Amino acid sequence: MERAHRHLNEQGVEDNTEYMSALLSGGIDTVNVDLAQIESWRSKVQASNRRLAERGEFSKSMLDTLEGYLADYRAQLFSLSVAKGVLE
Repeated sequence: MERAHRHLNEQGVEDNTEYMSALLSGGIDTVNVDLAQIESWRSKVQASNRRLAERGEFSKSMLDTLEGYLADYRAQLFSLSVAKGVLE
């Protein structure tokens, strides 16, 4: 099972690289943003999602679950980045 997960992860990285190359060759440009901008965007999206849940567009519990998964993912990503020396 572990081998299958490793293969899927490797395939995902390859796919992401191919997709990014396709976007860049199609005229999409990359931009650099600072962390403050990212946090501002996340805050605005989170507030917007919360309003949609309040209006009943989707359940609050589903949003809470998704936000929990996202927080876990970001924490793991941050830990890996620190371990690899990408972030301090």
